[in-house]
Amino acid sequence: MASRLAKTIEVFRTDLRWVAAVYDDEGLVSRLSFYNDSKKLALAAVEAFLTPTHSIRNVASELRTQMIRYANGSPVTFTNFSLSPCRTRFQTAVRQACRAVEYGDTSTYGELASAAGSPKAARAVGLCMRNNPIPIIVPCHRILGLRDNLVGFSAGPGVSLKKALLEMEGVKRKFVN
Repeated sequence: MASRLAKTIEVFRTDLRWVAAVYDDEGLVSRLSFYNDSKKLALAAVEAFLTPTHSIRNVASELRTQMIRYANGSPVTFTNFSLSPCRTRFQTAVRQACRAVEYGDTSTYGELASAAGSPKAARAVGLCMRNNPIPIIVPCHRILGLRDNLVGFSAGPGVSLKKALLEMEGVKRKFVN
């Protein structure tokens, strides 16, 4: 399977607008951009992560299928997708802890820090989430500040999109922002 996806990019439309997924030389997801207004903007959003050897993937992948389902409001877990490795052990631990936050659920930066084995590192967790190269698959939109505070979402229009994604997933709470 990895050889079919090696060094490819996939661009497609969903109900969350245009998505671009970049796969590394081992076929692992290394970058995902969504909520782009056009195919051209989706490509531009990931351009810095492409090499001359990347090719456009024309056959729909399982990731495309699942992203379309997710964008339609279906409960999808993305835990079966392998991701490019993080640079540090801390980032890896934060990513694993974040991926454990299930569809329709939330956590806080502090809770994520504890789950990652660094209970005093809530701000560092926030930085990891801010620099998350694979949103939705690593569901940083499910991570809240204290007292359900909606903070820190860099995709699309920011926290309003974070709120919309959480509402789409059925999270029933009054958010603060």
